[in-house]
Amino acid sequence: MAEFRFEGRTAIVTGAGGNPSLGRAHALLLGARGANVVVNDIGTDPEARHYPGAASAETVAAEIRAAGGTAIANTDSVATPEGGQAIVQAALDAFGSVDILVNNAGISIGAPFDVISARDIQRHFDINLMGTAWCSRAAWPHMKSAGYGRIVNITSSSMTGFANQAAYAASKGGVWSLTRALAAEGEALGIKVNAVSPGGYTRLVISTC
Repeated sequence: MAEFRFEGRTAIVTGAGGNPSLGRAHALLLGARGANVVVNDIGTDPEARHYPGAASAETVAAEIRAAGGTAIANTDSVATPEGGQAIVQAALDAFGSVDILVNNAGISIGAPFDVISARDIQRHFDINLMGTAWCSRAAWPHMKSAGYGRIVNITSSSMTGFANQAAYAASKGGVWSLTRALAAEGEALGIKVNAVSPGGYTRLVISTC
């Protein structure tokens, strides 16, 4: 089977600045396969409660460039409509198109359902589910106009039900349902929408069928 190549295509990968991280792996693979890559990551958790470390979109973009690829960094948040628009605009400004979107950004805060704060429940939906929706919505008209688009949403096996992950599981279940709905809507437009549910072993596949 021939290797998929993405020369001339522009890919956005959200939440891709961590090392190690699935987002970084997705971005590096797309860069190695010839895509122009927008590496998105806010860097640090603005509330600094659950993720004390820092990620770097620029570091991952530099890795892609050092390997001979083309990439830029973006630090806008997926959690608002304006952030989703800004991420897509960064791709348009730098490369003139948006062809591939990997909605990878997310948070996971494990806590009993009667203990997790209302704020943290809301954050799961704002980032995991609505972040996927806002970025997809921002990219959609450009993909529709081009008659070509590939969206890959990262879900989780937790959506089937894991203890102490009610908010995370519900948000990822929403991503799965959103994927199904967008796949149905996008079929006539040349936009293919798929989901990857990470488990013990995951490989990113961008469907061409």
